Amino acid sequence: MRIDEQALKDNIKLNKLTNLYYFYGKEAFLVKTYTERVKTKFAPDLDEFNFIKFTGIPDFDSLSEAIETLPVFADRKVLFLNDFDAEKTDADTLERFILLFSDIPDYCTLIISITGFEPSVKNAKTKKLLSAVEANGTICEFDFLSRPKAVELITGKAARLGCIIERTDAEYLYDLCLGSLTLIGSEVEKLVSYVGGSGKITREVIELLTPRLTETSVYELASALTAKRTKIAFRILDDLISQNVSTVIILSSLSGAFTDFYRAKLGKNHRQSPEKTASDFNYAKNRAWLMKKIPSAELTYIKNCIKLLYRADIKIKSTNLNDRTVIEKVMADILVLK
Repeated sequence: MRIDEQALKDNIKLNKLTNLYYFYGKEAFLVKTYTERVKTKFAPDLDEFNFIKFTGIPDFDSLSEAIETLPVFADRKVLFLNDFDAEKTDADTLERFILLFSDIPDYCTLIISITGFEPSVKNAKTKKLLSAVEANGTICEFDFLSRPKAVELITGKAARLGCIIERTDAEYLYDLCLGSLTLIGSEVEKLVSYVGGSGKITREVIELLTPRLTETSVYELASALTAKRTKIAFRILDDLISQNVSTVIILSSLSGAFTDFYRAKLGKNHRQSPEKTASDFNYAKNRAWLMKKIPSAELTYIKNCIKLLYRADIKIKSTNLNDRTVIEKVMADILVLK
C-alpha cells in the first residue's frame, strides 16, 4: 500500500505494521525519523545480531541470508537497507531482489530508506520495485513540511525535551535554518541543552547560539537595501565577507532574493495569497514562506534592482575589477535608486 505521513504515523501508533517499507522523498530528515520510529516500534532493544544494516546495492546472497536467518534470542529482526538504487541494478539482479522483497518472513522487517538521492518514480526499474513494495508492504513519500507544520514540530520537540518556545520564536528559528528539518532538529537540541531541561528558548538565546546561514544573511541584506538602511546593509556585507563568503556567492544570492521579492510583489499585486504565488512559481513547501517577504518598494523598483545586480554579475565575471568594489557599487546604486 502507498500512504502519506499522517497515515503512517497513525499505523505505527495503532500497531498496524507491515514487514516491508520503502521510505523516500525530498525531506531526508523525515525519512530518517520514520525509519527509526518503525525500528523502535517493532523492537526497541535490538542488538547487532538482530539489527543489520546494508548500504547501496548489497550482495544478494548476504541480504538473502540475513532475511532468511532466524533472530538470535529475540522474536524479531530488522534489516535496514539505505539508498538501494534500482536504476543502477541490472535487470536480472533487480528481479531477484524483487522476488526476495516479495516474501519477507513474519519474524523479519526490511526497511528500504532513501536519503542520499531522490529516486525517479518514472524510471522503469524504480516503478517495478515500487510496484512490488506496494503489493507486499508500505510505501511513504516525505515531502518538505510547510512552515506552519515545521513550526509545530519545533514547539513540540522543545516541549518533549522539557522546554518552552513561543510560536513567533519558533518561526524565527525556522527562517534562520531556511526550513531545513535536519538543521532545525540539531538546533533545537542545542538550544534546549543551553537553557536547561525546564527553561525557555527566547529570541535572545536563538540569536546567541544559532548561526545565520549565508542565504539568511543575504535576505536581511536585501531587506536592508530596499528599506534604504545603509549602515545595516554594509554591516551585513562586512559580516559575510569576514566569514569568507565569496562575493560571487553573495551577489548571486542577492539576485535570488530580489527575484523572490519580485515574485512575491507580483502575487500581491494580483491579489493572490502567498501560498498560491509560491505554487505558481513551483516553490518547495519549505520555501513557500519566502512569498510572504514582501517589501514595501514598488514592482518597478525591484525590477530595476534586478537589472543592476545582473550587470554587476557580468562585471565580476568578465572584468579585472575588485569584486568587493563591484558589490559595494551595486549596493550604493540600489540605495539611491528611486
